[in-house]
Amino acid sequence: MAYVLIAWILRIKIILNLRYGDTDLLGSKMPRLLKPLVFASMRSAWCVAPLSQPMSDTLHDLNIRKVQVMPNCIDVDPEPKIPATNSEDDQFMRLLYVGWVVPAKGVKDVLDALQRVEGVNLRVIGPVLAQYADGNKDWALDLVKEKGIGDRVEFAGGMETSQTRKAYAQSDALVLASHIEGFPNVILEAMEAGIPTIATRVGAVPEIIRDGHDGYLINVHDVEALANRMADLRDNPDKRRKMGQQARERVIENYSAESIARKWVKLYQDAANNHRTPPLT
Repeated sequence: MAYVLIAWILRIKIILNLRYGDTDLLGSKMPRLLKPLVFASMRSAWCVAPLSQPMSDTLHDLNIRKVQVMPNCIDVDPEPKIPATNSEDDQFMRLLYVGWVVPAKGVKDVLDALQRVEGVNLRVIGPVLAQYADGNKDWALDLVKEKGIGDRVEFAGGMETSQTRKAYAQSDALVLASHIEGFPNVILEAMEAGIPTIATRVGAVPEIIRDGHDGYLINVHDVEALANRMADLRDNPDKRRKMGQQARERVIENYSAESIARKWVKLYQDAANNHRTPPLT
């Protein structure tokens, strides 16, 4: 807010990029005393650039003058890494989870679904965080043991980016059953690697994934639907490979660093060519 005020005094145009996707942060989750200041900052900006369409809709409802969705992007390797053939002749589908291992990411839902579906192994990449699970550092391992699926779940811990990208190429599909999201880059990473994603309809996810085309969308907490989608991809290897190819084509066309950079350049050019500076309200 201080930067916005200084820019307004100096009559410098402001492009405010919102890096979060939880629309409630502009409503019920925002401290009441901060709201007038935050909204004044956004209304003084020449343009507010959120990550997703739901956040854009919320900003329009708040009478923000100019809003343009600017999604995340990814560096696309020009040499596609075709997912490695399963050495067990597709007897086991290799499912991948990437991200913080916390309850809000829907980890329990994923494990519940995995318990219902035979022939699927899960590799989890990311740190298991205890502070979001009443301080229990073993909460995820306890769930796996409780469900009797320890032989099908691997907790690989955190990895370097290069290692994680190799893990995508060694997998058949990504799963992300988050209860809340902004714009999860792990989906772009999976698409770039040529594998489909099963994900919940939260944040920008429905804008990224075309349900049934380059991945599957399910509702939050719908364990039955999650299990059914796992089973469908397990039973149809040719289908999941085709979906992965279509996912890669989509990320190249819409979410490559080059395509998003062009959108930013155009936005800055529009700002430079527009001499009107909005008043501070």
